Amino acid sequence: MKLPTMRICGRAAGVTTMCLVVTLLGAACGTQSGSSTISTPATHPAPASNGIAAKRPGQILAAARAALASSTSVHMRGTIRTSGKLFTFDVIMTKTGAKGSMTGPLAGIRRASVDFVAAGRKMYFRSSTLWRKEGGATLAALLDNRWVRMPSNLMRGFPWVSTAAFARVLTTGPSDKARSVGRATVIDGQRVVAVKSRDEIVYVATTGTPFPVRVIPASRRVGSGRVDFLAYDAPVSITVPAGALDFSHLHG
Repeated sequence: MKLPTMRICGRAAGVTTMCLVVTLLGAACGTQSGSSTISTPATHPAPASNGIAAKRPGQILAAARAALASSTSVHMRGTIRTSGKLFTFDVIMTKTGAKGSMTGPLAGIRRASVDFVAAGRKMYFRSSTLWRKEGGATLAALLDNRWVRMPSNLMRGFPWVSTAAFARVLTTGPSDKARSVGRATVIDGQRVVAVKSRDEIVYVATTGTPFPVRVIPASRRVGSGRVDFLAYDAPVSITVPAGALDFSHLHG
């Protein structure tokens, strides 16, 4: 039985891990979609500004990346559509691990679902839809709905392993540097400022810690949908799944 190949490329975290591409079990994995709604500015007195809105676009994003990387935990939820592919994901990350789920066109399956846990420098997957595509009924009978420890060398580049790891892909780098700062607004009661680059718009908190609050595609060319960052620094426990099978020890 051949090992599955998994490669995760993100052009950015919201749209880029919105536009994250998962090559799972030798096939390409798409992205997610959804609608983006932003509330109108609040009329009540605002909390004291953290001064981030007065900075340059690149400085704002650098501060957002640093804030995300230093957070003890964050709940990230998103739905994105790009290139006609719809993906959804729901992930909780801490400084040392992550757990969550993603659904979309994985491994040649139009609508597949995967749960995952990153803990102790190891990655675990569970799915009821992927293994039959890779190894037929025999592999499906063995692995469906079971936690499977994936070979570590196949998981390099997976962005959902910790808050610091995901912070590194919050923007796409020099080719997609921050270009402009938009008007201030409010998202779910949090005052934010929008920073736009070629592929995405990142909304950064302008009061308290300058956390990223939401990321959306910058244009219909890139895609549609949104990624929300919720419940920063909430208590979270991530543990290794009990009874996991080690994929490296499977033969067939």
